[in-house]
Amino acid sequence: MRRPPSVAIVFAGLVAAFTALGFVVVPPVAQQGGLLADHAPRYLSDLLSNGFLRDLDSQDHVLGKLQAELQKLVTNGNFMSRVFGGVLGASKALASGFFALIGATLAGVLSALLAIPVAAGLLLIYEEVVLPRQRQT
Repeated sequence: MRRPPSVAIVFAGLVAAFTALGFVVVPPVAQQGGLLADHAPRYLSDLLSNGFLRDLDSQDHVLGKLQAELQKLVTNGNFMSRVFGGVLGASKALASGFFALIGATLAGVLSALLAIPVAAGLLLIYEEVVLPRQRQT
């Protein structure tokens, strides 16, 4: 098989592998995130009914302080923009990492496409020029 179709097949295989990895990873993460959101109220009620937390609250009034801080965060106008900014920032970082990985993979393939012919050419020069001259002497 000629080199360009081989490279195209390998590159398509890499793209298919990353796509398959995305199909394998994203659905369970989304499902687990949904389950966490669904069960969050129960987790909070279990936490609030915990004996250790009740003892701590009776001594230091931790729950009242926590509720006051949460109330400040929710009523603060910057809270929602910070939350969505964090989500958008995380999405941006994820996309940036993905494209950096694709770019690095493409750079590796292109450098291999450059290095292999250069190495082959150097070997041909060595075999055709250097070795015959050494044999003559």
